[in-house]
Amino acid sequence: MQGAESRGDWYRTKDILVNGRDWIIDQMKKSGLRGRGGAGFPSGLKWSFMPKATDGRPSYLVVNGDESEPGTCKDREIMRHEPHKLVEGCLVAGTAMGARAGGEFVNERKAVEKAVAEAYAKGYLGKNACGSGVDFDLFVHYGAGAYICGEETALIESLEGKQGVQPMSSQGWVVLGTVGLKGMLLPVAATMQPRLRRLPGMWAVAGAGCCAGKPRLKPPFPAGVGLYGCPTTVTNVETVAVSPTILRRGPEWFSSFGRKNNAGTKLFCISGHVNRPVTVEEEMSIPLKELIEKHA
Repeated sequence: MQGAESRGDWYRTKDILVNGRDWIIDQMKKSGLRGRGGAGFPSGLKWSFMPKATDGRPSYLVVNGDESEPGTCKDREIMRHEPHKLVEGCLVAGTAMGARAGGEFVNERKAVEKAVAEAYAKGYLGKNACGSGVDFDLFVHYGAGAYICGEETALIESLEGKQGVQPMSSQGWVVLGTVGLKGMLLPVAATMQPRLRRLPGMWAVAGAGCCAGKPRLKPPFPAGVGLYGCPTTVTNVETVAVSPTILRRGPEWFSSFGRKNNAGTKLFCISGHVNRPVTVEEEMSIPLKELIEKHA
């Protein structure tokens, strides 16, 4: 936590949150950030699809950190070495979407769980996060590496415990994530509520866990009917992790990199027959030849 704060993470996060969801979404639209998971859909626009008025159902943010693809390791670097950028990004993105709870589907669970616990201990997550009046909880759910779960509705199916079995605790409950802190609740609609139970040092849910999921037919789309039938946005680790920096520095700063309609920076993974396999951050639109010769 100390190292993350020294690098600018969690700096005046409250000021970002109190500006409200409309301001956050507007700034993200102006930045030109597109989804870094592969589809490249404009992030600000995607975040705006979540309903503003509530019908009693909670809203969820799901962050997919399970890359499951050879040669793709950009999200792993964020989760291992800069987990607080991801955790803070979840809070900011969740606020923009009106989400009360966020869940991460990750493999680098220890680093992320430690960062989540540190954020709770500092009051950055949970009730009145960062003193902003926003309530936001974050959970880590361990996936089993199924490639199909890169598709957002298949990931939601997996999180709901469909299509597979996840290792259970000795009491027969599926482990959701280590927390070891008080006051963490997963708010879900009463008619759809899974059986949650707090075991020593962890949260658990009754029933089958997840290994793989099957994509759902669309419509309905996750923004209307997603996790447990509630409004949900599924996004990528890198997309979320960069959002606080954009909001601190301004959308013009981010859009100054790259080219029009393909702005900003991105993590590139270079491997294979090169001198220096590396994961590097570069501006969008950089020619592949220049990227390889410059860094690898």
